[in-house]
Amino acid sequence: MRTLLSHSLTFDICLLSLSLRRPPTPSHLPSDTSFLARLTHDDYNGAFMGDEIYLQFLKRLKGDNTLNNTVIVWFSDHGERFGKIRHTYQGTIESSTPYLFFVFPPWFEKKYPDVMRVFRTNQHRLTSHYDTYATMQDILNFKGVVGPKGKLGERSISMFREIPEDRTCKDARIPAEYCVCARFSKPRLSPSLDNYLGMVLRNKVSSLSKPQRAKCEDPRLSSVENILEETDTGKTATPGIRLFRVSIMTEPGNAMFEATLQFEVSKNSAKVVGEVARTNMYRGQADCMSTVEMRRYCYCKNLLKKG
Repeated sequence: MRTLLSHSLTFDICLLSLSLRRPPTPSHLPSDTSFLARLTHDDYNGAFMGDEIYLQFLKRLKGDNTLNNTVIVWFSDHGERFGKIRHTYQGTIESSTPYLFFVFPPWFEKKYPDVMRVFRTNQHRLTSHYDTYATMQDILNFKGVVGPKGKLGERSISMFREIPEDRTCKDARIPAEYCVCARFSKPRLSPSLDNYLGMVLRNKVSSLSKPQRAKCEDPRLSSVENILEETDTGKTATPGIRLFRVSIMTEPGNAMFEATLQFEVSKNSAKVVGEVARTNMYRGQADCMSTVEMRRYCYCKNLLKKG
């Protein structure tokens, strides 16, 4: 299997290399976008199989001088979303922090020092791929000057403009379940509150699979695996509101789910905010569903009949 994946990646890289080597014309500059997820989608340890292939690809671009007029944007869409590491605090952080590298031609910084100064400043500011998109638009329509400073209300700010230092997830419209700016700690909760939060999440998962209840089992709460509370909300804090990141296991299928819950103290009630993440593999459990969205939350009833 690893050999097949490696050969497939080599083929994809060859196509990418050929695309970038097309001679430019006044009306067309060669460009290409490729998502190469095969190596790491099921197991992040598979990344090592691409080391030599990527190295040779970059060496070829450097050797034939392609890098002299090319900007490489090397990024992922997200980190590991399931597996053992996903159930650790580090894995939770990494799942929402895709890597991002920009490689500019060697002469670029000398010719545009002000642009690169702002770009380097933004290395230490809160960004999302909406900002990556704006930056790529600026590259395609490059003017060689620093743009106006970004504002807190803007969702998409080019990295050739200074991004506000005090930008928050709310400013950038990053959903709570993907925000990693806050600090989380293990709270001391009563067993009843612990179980209540788990049931709120279980009920949400149940509602997501309900449209297909004829084919999907109604999940049962098996255990509350972990609860973390957001403890450093800064200027985004709302009085009387506590935010919890809750992980549960449901039956049948030992399905693992995680979501952010907003707990309103005065009403002693909670609700799920944002998406519910499936944090372990569901292969073979939801083949009765045709869409990825439903497969995450479904355990097919026909599997129980087979058992």
